[in-house]
Amino acid sequence: MTHYNVFDQAEREIKSQDNVFGQFLLEKGLYDLIEITENNIYELADLVGGHVKINAYCPKCKESRVFSCEVIYIYQEDEGRIEKYSLKDKIVMNQKYLNTDTK
Repeated sequence: MTHYNVFDQAEREIKSQDNVFGQFLLEKGLYDLIEITENNIYELADLVGGHVKINAYCPKCKESRVFSCEVIYIYQEDEGRIEKYSLKDKIVMNQKYLNTDTK
């Protein structure tokens, strides 16, 4: 399987804290909505890439705990082969494509 890593850490800071999507998960209800925009798309990539740490009270163990998302992978057929990508890398790759395509 081919795995493309287009997530160049030198280009931007990963928002593991104060992430708009992490805050949304903590503060909003089940049926609330959040708009994904070009200004916050990379924060979504950070969340699904497992980089966002959410510090919250756990009612089950009655202590403050740190939670994070496991890396989410997607599978895509490419010329008869099944390719595995992290969702984070696909988001970043697509956003970079859109940014270069419009300039």
